[in-house]
Amino acid sequence: LEKKLGKSVRVIDKDGNVGIALNNASEKLHVSGNILATGTITPNSDIAFKKDIKPLTNVLNKVTQLIGINFTYKNNNEESMGLVAQDVEKVFPELVKGEEGNKSLNYMGLTGALIEAIKELSAKVETLEAA
Repeated sequence: LEKKLGKSVRVIDKDGNVGIALNNASEKLHVSGNILATGTITPNSDIAFKKDIKPLTNVLNKVTQLIGINFTYKNNNEESMGLVAQDVEKVFPELVKGEEGNKSLNYMGLTGALIEAIKELSAKVETLEAA
């Protein structure tokens, strides 16, 4: 099933993936362009969806290896900031998907590491203040 709206839009492909403004969706919903939501985007996080749960430890060293950058998107000249998937992949490979030239980064997955890194820093500060 395919519809035309300016650019090619494949509504549903043979795998049940929906692509907007692209021909080959690699996820259940794959959008080429910006997405605006007037509500909250909320991923499932209930323990019922998870297994093999282990606390993150010693993440401060990994987080400090990440390099925050300013950049301009090539396709629309929009300025933004963030991280490079290949840099994150070196320390948190589970947050990066895709092949070279088309890697994506699970930014929401960084939240746990950032929280634990703050807690590690806080413990170091408390130790220094107590000295």
